[in-house]
Amino acid sequence: NALYLDPIAETLLDPCGALADAEAGVLRTVGDPIERFGEDGLRLLRAARLMAALGCTISKTTRNGMQSTATMIDNIAAERVGDEIVRLLQARQPSIGLDLLRTTGILERILPAITALHGVEQPPDHHPEGCVWTHTMMMLDMAESPSGVLATAALLHDIGYIDKYDGHEERSVELAREILPTYRYSEEQTERICELILATKLSTEPKDILEQIIIDANLDHLGRVDFLIQSDKLFQECRMHKKIKTKKDWNNHQIQFIKKYDFHTSIGRKLREISGEQQIENIKQFS
Repeated sequence: NALYLDPIAETLLDPCGALADAEAGVLRTVGDPIERFGEDGLRLLRAARLMAALGCTISKTTRNGMQSTATMIDNIAAERVGDEIVRLLQARQPSIGLDLLRTTGILERILPAITALHGVEQPPDHHPEGCVWTHTMMMLDMAESPSGVLATAALLHDIGYIDKYDGHEERSVELAREILPTYRYSEEQTERICELILATKLSTEPKDILEQIIIDANLDHLGRVDFLIQSDKLFQECRMHKKIKTKKDWNNHQIQFIKKYDFHTSIGRKLREISGEQQIENIKQFS
């Protein structure tokens, strides 16, 4: 929206209702959204970035306008698209912006591999959050002012799941090498991102602080209060697909993994809501 200042009278002019939108936390274009996005397709990504940065909602007409003009993003130079996506990933809550892009059909046009994560199941010994999209969004939201390289690695670290379970990290790297040059990532940046993706393999020892951060974020679910609830949902799903036989086997696997894992970073330990010992006791108590 837009708010104007009369420099002579030193008064605010609000012909578009911007103050009311600001108070309500609503993002809205000035005038017809289809015209505004038609003037510059990059505004589609900026709208998503502003939502991610401000934690606001978006008006129905503006959302509909984004959906109607999604093809405008095809006219924007890949480098400009890449720059805007990185800024979105570094915002306060990237998941809000990315979900807006997904539901309006824009993400499919620029990062189809990320859109494809929605609804993709994860193997029972990795994450209880649900689909890969949900896990990736939670991981992105955990970061506080991450570097562009770290944020991009978090976004791409599980895209290999769209093709395979076993060895998905290596497949994620292959796909990352296809995607990143399109958006003008340098060879050095691409190599670093691929190293961070491979660091998320279970039992990998981190070599530096960035690898420690991405590993801790990847296994954040181990210390969350909703671990048992989400874990049981995934167990039921995995049993239906014959990926694991009994709840006893499932619980034993969880206990052994939690015993072996310690968060590497101080922030990881600080954000852990339940200690490993308490989580194990909860598993035993409710098994």
